[in-house]
Amino acid sequence: MSSTSAGALKAFLETQALGLPWFRNKAPHTKGDGTPQGYPMGIIQDNIANAPERTGDGTYKRTIEQVQIDIYEDALAESPTLAKNVIRALAGAKLATAPELVYRIELFGGPNRVAVPDAEPPLVRHTATINLRRKL
Repeated sequence: MSSTSAGALKAFLETQALGLPWFRNKAPHTKGDGTPQGYPMGIIQDNIANAPERTGDGTYKRTIEQVQIDIYEDALAESPTLAKNVIRALAGAKLATAPELVYRIELFGGPNRVAVPDAEPPLVRHTATINLRRKL
């Protein structure tokens, strides 16, 4: 069981054979062996916003939690399908290891592609916002 939604998403995405490591909130500058952290990589920021959702009986039993997913890639080796594959893996998924039951994941916005200014090597960032429909 993960202690956060970001931890549950990280665990889920790392089982999807997408070919990149995932981090919560911030990526380290180096790997465990001391070599620089390479690209591509993904960063997950959870709990951006929460909106309680009223159920049919008028009570609040669910919430919609917004999460931001960022994928950083070397612009010279950018995959035309990586961001789409991540979104496909997430669409409609349930998170078994989340702290509260996640009924489904929905795309809220993105993925948007932007160049990262003054990055060395040149980088692009794909950003998507997803909604986790989960137990309150």
